[in-house]
Amino acid sequence: MAFTENLSLFFPQFGVDGTLDGQPVRVIFDAPTGQELPGSGMLAADPQVQIQTSQVPAQAYGLPLAIPQGNFTVREHLPDGTGMSLLTLQRAA
Repeated sequence: MAFTENLSLFFPQFGVDGTLDGQPVRVIFDAPTGQELPGSGMLAADPQVQIQTSQVPAQAYGLPLAIPQGNFTVREHLPDGTGMSLLTLQRAA
């Protein structure tokens, strides 16, 4: 049985509005420093956002994300299987 939890309840309080490839989205922004990516054994020092997987296009790599914290490019899309995804970002030039 798949884990189903309604995590969208956190977005109104902790999220920010933005656009992903020109489409409106709501994300939770995080700028970690040296945190381990869950299950990967790798350290992440790049900014990242939590987003509902349904808001992420199938091919997210390289797409622009604009949020109040700045303009970014998606480097990696990591869906967690619960309807949520982690997008690792790179600041846009």
